[in-house]
Amino acid sequence: MYKNVLLCLFLLLSVGCASLVDKAGEGDLKSVQRMVGEGANPNETDDCTAPLVYAAEKGHVEVVEYLLAHGADPNVRLPECIRSIPLLGTVRTSGHTALYYVRDPAMVKILMDAGANPALAGATEYKDGSAGADFPLTVAIRSDNLELMELYLKSGATPNYYSESGENFFIWQASLNKKKKPELAAQMIALLRRYGARDLNTSATALKATESGPHLAYRNIYTGQVTTMDSGIAQRLYNYPNSLAPITFDSHQKRYLHMVHFEWVDNGQNLHEWYLQRVLYLKATRKASSSGTP
Repeated sequence: MYKNVLLCLFLLLSVGCASLVDKAGEGDLKSVQRMVGEGANPNETDDCTAPLVYAAEKGHVEVVEYLLAHGADPNVRLPECIRSIPLLGTVRTSGHTALYYVRDPAMVKILMDAGANPALAGATEYKDGSAGADFPLTVAIRSDNLELMELYLKSGATPNYYSESGENFFIWQASLNKKKKPELAAQMIALLRRYGARDLNTSATALKATESGPHLAYRNIYTGQVTTMDSGIAQRLYNYPNSLAPITFDSHQKRYLHMVHFEWVDNGQNLHEWYLQRVLYLKATRKASSSGTP
């Protein structure tokens, strides 16, 4: 008898302590409805995820549709989180949206019909101090999904994101298919170029233009909100950009995001493009100085 009472008490406490994130991830629609009806925030973040993101990732269509109909932001961005990834070790992530975790075209359509923006990327910072932008478009390319690529591109996804050398990352990613699936690789690259994919401008003129700094204020391209950088950090970014990862703080969203989301207020240049050009310019000038080249 006492065992049964204790078991019932344990079950009640377990259910009572479960979060909306937990129930959304389990696909428990009734519990999600009850919790939202009782005032739970559909945009809460917990354990590195959010109800909508977790439900979408797990493929729970009814839960996703319910959350979207009851205030869930289709572009809700995940908080900063420390994760362990096989082969990469410990990384710090921030700003990912539901689209990044979804592979199913039907789920993608539900999210995008609700306003999900495929141009938004999460940031992943690695142990060596480098950082990358994680786009839904990257997932589509890695999944060999030409249809999803085109959907993202025609819906506003940027075709231009660059490696440290200035090479177009998406074209490089698509080109990895050249040996096993040459026809698909060619179609992917052609699609990217049709939407304006190009390499970074690394001409001497473009690199030297980064001398007009340092800059302080930057604007989130997608929200229009402006953040002012600490002057000390701005000076360090100008003089030693390689000492900082290409992520920066959005004072309105209260989280770190990849520089690709921002532009300088004074000249309208994308922060990540400026950052890469600045690194390349300083590298070239220091090399020339050490070799005695005028």
